Amino acid sequence: MNKNYKTFYIHTLGCKVNWCDSEKIAEAAVKYGCMRVSDPRTADFCILNTCTVTSQADATARKLIRKFKKNNLTAPIFVSGCYARTDTEKIRQIPEVDLVIESDDSEKIFSEIKNFLTLSAPDIEKNYNPVVSNKLYLPTDRTRAFIKIQDGCERFCAYCKIPYARGKAKSIPLKQIIGELNNLAENDVKEVVITGINIAAYNYESNNLADLLKKISKLKIIPRIRLSSVEATAITANLCKIFAGSEVLMPHIHIPLQSGSNKVLRLMNRKIFAEDVEKAANQFLSIVDNAVVTTDIIVGMPGEEKEDFEKTIQMVEKIPFGKVHIFQYSPREGTAAAKMKKLFVQPSIIKEREKKLIETAEKTAEKCRRKFADKKLNVLIEHNNKGEWEGFSENYLRVKSSQKNLKQNKIVELNMNNPENEFVY
Repeated sequence: MNKNYKTFYIHTLGCKVNWCDSEKIAEAAVKYGCMRVSDPRTADFCILNTCTVTSQADATARKLIRKFKKNNLTAPIFVSGCYARTDTEKIRQIPEVDLVIESDDSEKIFSEIKNFLTLSAPDIEKNYNPVVSNKLYLPTDRTRAFIKIQDGCERFCAYCKIPYARGKAKSIPLKQIIGELNNLAENDVKEVVITGINIAAYNYESNNLADLLKKISKLKIIPRIRLSSVEATAITANLCKIFAGSEVLMPHIHIPLQSGSNKVLRLMNRKIFAEDVEKAANQFLSIVDNAVVTTDIIVGMPGEEKEDFEKTIQMVEKIPFGKVHIFQYSPREGTAAAKMKKLFVQPSIIKEREKKLIETAEKTAEKCRRKFADKKLNVLIEHNNKGEWEGFSENYLRVKSSQKNLKQNKIVELNMNNPENEFVY
């Protein structure tokens, strides 16, 4: 191995799918004899896996690139991910960047890095260690891991650049998913999040999302399996019954709403109505014990008028969301919404609406937490914060405890009636 490039640092921006991709890139690097470090200042080379879901994500990537180079002048900087694929030439113009990688394949990404660093084939073979390559290098404060079951998207929501970055929908073979679950179990991972760009589109050898969840949950390889964001169209009675009958599928689901106004949803080119989300949420909550539903909402989509926003507020008041992730609309170059300039909402109005929605969402979340205030919850302990242990319950409520006998990466039953235990707001 070239002595100048033995250690690497990888930083991930964006969604759970990006986390999956970063871990695969890291595994490929370790396979070739490199060692992962937790500080970019001590790395021989740095990898930034980018997101482009908002203009702020792009700005964050550029800021990090400059920071990495400022703190480590000799380390080459490699940029991959969605921003690298949609704005390749822009990133190439950044003087601190050594290589922009457009590939979405983790092995190919590291292969390009390896070639840039001129690592020779004999050195690679000499350093290859199958035991090391199977070890997971999860960040030390994370007790859950992600498995990508699907990539790509063909929905082309008007505000979103991701289909341009990720390409057509494609599903991962069941055999490969089970292999990853086994590998994670061997590394004592207690919780796995099933993720993808549009997991509702999962379809491999006639297995849809519900079929996949039924099969992997029956294996009981991992104590807790959690589902990431999924469109309302996938929340069928059958899927809800699979959750209800499983010991390992966690009673939480994240259904993106984006807007409570059907007019705005049409402008967004969403393929669902607000009523579809309401129906899916209520169905999941009624069939699955102790269930919690969370959501995403975009404020200030071009064409959103006062009455449209009020419909969003009403929907948040109606559905007992445990948490609402709120995003200000951000114009993304090349998308349909970015061309709707005559319909743009004033930034000051967007801020006012965001503030009101945050207040409404907090009240709704508080109602949700109160339902579990006298219950016992199973919490996966993640870390200790100033003498208090924190983690997520099975239904994705963040809990903290001052009990002294707890340990990281352990699932414990906590009585929320006990004053030592409380929800994190």
